[in-house]
Amino acid sequence: GTTSYIQVPHDSTLDPATTDTFTWEVWMKSSEADNNETGRFMDMGAGGPVFLGMNDTDNADYIYEAYFLIYDGVGNQSVRGTTKINDGKWHHIAGVLESDGITMNLYVDGKLEGTEECVGSGIPASLAANIEIGRYDGGNYFDGEMAMIRIFSDARTSAELRADMFNQHSDMDDTGNLIMMQQFDTGEGTTIYDSANSHNGTMTNTSWSTGGTWTAGNIL
Repeated sequence: GTTSYIQVPHDSTLDPATTDTFTWEVWMKSSEADNNETGRFMDMGAGGPVFLGMNDTDNADYIYEAYFLIYDGVGNQSVRGTTKINDGKWHHIAGVLESDGITMNLYVDGKLEGTEECVGSGIPASLAANIEIGRYDGGNYFDGEMAMIRIFSDARTSAELRADMFNQHSDMDDTGNLIMMQQFDTGEGTTIYDSANSHNGTMTNTSWSTGGTWTAGNIL
């Protein structure tokens, strides 16, 4: 829904400035039909300095591509995908900051679609901000569905992304450097549990399905 979101409290282990390298992953589906919108799947810092989402580049045809942005204290740098992702189909999106702390890679469905370099010297010293899933800056909600969120403290390769993109936590080939994974199937009340560690999220304007589990893909 357009007013549903999840908030994960700030923790230094989730802060990209801690390692200067990271991977953010999400499974998403959207049929967004409005123009000039920017849907955020994951956002840290109220519209930056880091977010992974989608952006409209064609006002006439309402074409949205994946969009990965970092503000590094000097200026914004963004990477845009090439695949239309507001087609009502599921897509796997991954934003990666490589180990050099500068190179940004954007993957769509396991394939590299864009590469850029940060404007300055990398991410600011500390973002010290919550992670919001499905909105940013106190509003501006993502219109669609998400089925999985992952955060790694390393730069995943295309092969590593493809190896685990369809796997639940218990079936993953490699959980090394996995900091957070919300696969939206366990929780209680308004709390959604982190399958990898203890970075639980709080849901707003959404609810669990029967049996205390969330039907994958119906969360936002």
